Amino acid sequence: MSPASALLFDLGNTRIKAALGVGDRLQGQAAFAFADADCWERVGDWLDAHAGRAAAARLACVTRPARRTRLRGLLRQRGLAVHEAGPPASDDLLQLAYPKPERMGVDRWLALRALRRRLDGGFVLACCGSALTVDTVSASGRHLGGVIAPAPERALEALRRRARHLPEPDGPVTPFAIDTGSALRSGALLAAQGLIEHVLHAAETELGAPLRLVLAGGGAAALLPGLQARASLREHAVLEGLADWAAGQLLPGPA
Repeated sequence: MSPASALLFDLGNTRIKAALGVGDRLQGQAAFAFADADCWERVGDWLDAHAGRAAAARLACVTRPARRTRLRGLLRQRGLAVHEAGPPASDDLLQLAYPKPERMGVDRWLALRALRRRLDGGFVLACCGSALTVDTVSASGRHLGGVIAPAPERALEALRRRARHLPEPDGPVTPFAIDTGSALRSGALLAAQGLIEHVLHAAETELGAPLRLVLAGGGAAALLPGLQARASLREHAVLEGLADWAAGQLLPGPA
């Protein structure tokens, strides 16, 4: 067993994302939806398959405390030390724009740090999970700030809760939809894509330089088609940030 190996967990509001970190690389990536009746059983099975390859687990958590407590219990049952990342703080790698960095989501912070280690130059990172966050970082590591909006699926869920007669969102994504299901799906995805491209344009204007656009999170792949700007997909950026920490990279917060 490598001393740099660790089990990595990104606990969001709808899913647990997991991986084995070997150095700063990921193996065995998996995702478990809280809405699935067998979610915790599947987490346990994944742990049984991978726990023997690591001595510790690293967590990033933005979900309700009961879920964190349940995962911690499963990890400790298997003899794993448990460490949780955060609170966010600025350092030489990434200088956060938040006057109170601890108010920033730990998942956003880890994802931005992961990209800072892996990319040359400035970038805009759009993370699409339960929420859509869009953040800008300059080539020097200065975080300009960002925006938070509902992810397309969450926006549609909220709309259909208020208007229960609406059909299931379905069909092609187009600005010229000819049925309501397609119009709903198109509206949600095009709104998210428009927000991302608006932030990218504003960021490039502010910095006076072209920036890379990177999409991360479980909903990122659905946003790639139709974007006018060239973008790359890095679905597991939060787990990559945890892998950096497990591999010994300096990261503020409890260890």
